[in-house]
Amino acid sequence: MREHGKLTWEDFQSESVDFNQNDSELSYHISYSTTREKTGDTILLKFQTKNFIIPKNSWVKENKKNDQLLKYNQVLFDIIEIYRRELQYDLNRIGNIYLADKIFSQFNEKLNAEIRLFQRQTKLGSEYSKLDEWSLKIDEELKDLELEAIPEITDKNFGIGLNIGFGTGLFSGIIRNHITPNFNIGYGFDFAYKKFSLLLNASLASNKIKDEFSEYDLIWESNLKTNTAILDASLGYSFIDNSKHKVTSFAGIGVFEVAVSENEGDNYSNHRIASTSLVYGINYDFKFLKAIRLTPAPFFNGYRERAEHSLRVRLYFVHPTFENLRGTSFNLTVGYSLFSRIIKLD
Repeated sequence: MREHGKLTWEDFQSESVDFNQNDSELSYHISYSTTREKTGDTILLKFQTKNFIIPKNSWVKENKKNDQLLKYNQVLFDIIEIYRRELQYDLNRIGNIYLADKIFSQFNEKLNAEIRLFQRQTKLGSEYSKLDEWSLKIDEELKDLELEAIPEITDKNFGIGLNIGFGTGLFSGIIRNHITPNFNIGYGFDFAYKKFSLLLNASLASNKIKDEFSEYDLIWESNLKTNTAILDASLGYSFIDNSKHKVTSFAGIGVFEVAVSENEGDNYSNHRIASTSLVYGINYDFKFLKAIRLTPAPFFNGYRERAEHSLRVRLYFVHPTFENLRGTSFNLTVGYSLFSRIIKLD
């Protein structure tokens, strides 16, 4: 098999068919498929079209070899290449992936009609003047119609993401004297519009009471096992966002909650305190893998996306304002982030 290019007589390797009225036969194949192609740190899901000849099935009568006959086969091969490029362009822009077979069939019909017209007008290459006309015409069309293997894309304004990670929390101020540092699990969602984003996050951690204290008429005894949760909604702005790095500062409102663990028994079931607080911090995303879907998603007409797989580091601060427990919660999580933005073809 050999893809589009200049033909030589070496491309005709099969035994000639002497009883056939034609002086040569060019065996070709045009097709399409969906492929996954990785280039660097980017995976492309796209349509791929192919046009190639099959030398072992192509033949020429030895006594009929001449420049005009080779030119005839070259024009034929170039006509197929033009339709392949037009097919690629149309497949890149279909709204429903299930229409691809129909479009391919339509192109095959038009291609076969064009080949029949070419063969009839040139009398299978024996009408030299007509062959020259077709050759000039097809050469110009090839020059004007470049193969669009990967179309130009532009991000749309909206994006959505999710993240999950593990980290630690430390305290300062009065709260540091009464609650131990912790290891936590955090998760969240990003809803983006251009460079702005709404960040919804939650974290859950296990602690212990270091030193007895009183809060809202409840006695919190030493060594009680507790759970600390932080829920927050923040507005972020990505002031750095390139092929490898994304840095987003954010600020918003959060709820800081401390509750005695269920393992401590029913006597502490009402030991739960919560404080609304300012939350602020910064997210750093290291993009280690990108995926671009150039084929429309199966169940969403016309939906194409660019997805970024990142290592996310999230540093944020919370200032709970209980009656007695005051201070700052410093939190750091490291985890995985997936962010997807809708794209459009230019």
